[in-house]
Amino acid sequence: MCGEPVSQGKYPTWCPACEWGIPKPAEEQRGFLRSLVNRWSARQVGALFEQVSGTTVQRPGSGLARVVSYAFALAVHLTCVALLAVAIWLIVTRPSVVTVILAIIALFLAYHLRPRLGSLRKIRHVRYRDDAPVLFGVLDRVAAG
Repeated sequence: MCGEPVSQGKYPTWCPACEWGIPKPAEEQRGFLRSLVNRWSARQVGALFEQVSGTTVQRPGSGLARVVSYAFALAVHLTCVALLAVAIWLIVTRPSVVTVILAIIALFLAYHLRPRLGSLRKIRHVRYRDDAPVLFGVLDRVAAG
């Protein structure tokens, strides 16, 4: 070991500086079935790499899937606005017990269909550089190649 060893729970101890303790692919293979699956997986990864490496990286265009997804999102948001408008209209123009109950149901549905904007800090398992410096160090080394 040349650096500070890292030990995280049930995982084996390893060194991020020299990669001591990281199992080699040959050490991970156990049994005939596992080696078959690993070889099949390696062929799939190689084929995918060949397929992707021959193309240029482009921003996705306005294909059918993109248009349909935007149309669906627009329909959901317009439904939310329409439910809110119907609830207000029912309460203002037709005040009765039945219409108030229908308006409350419409408001409930509009509330649950509303767009939810928030921050990543509210998500439980998000990690940042300050929270996990060792993890981001490994990610930086992998990204550097």
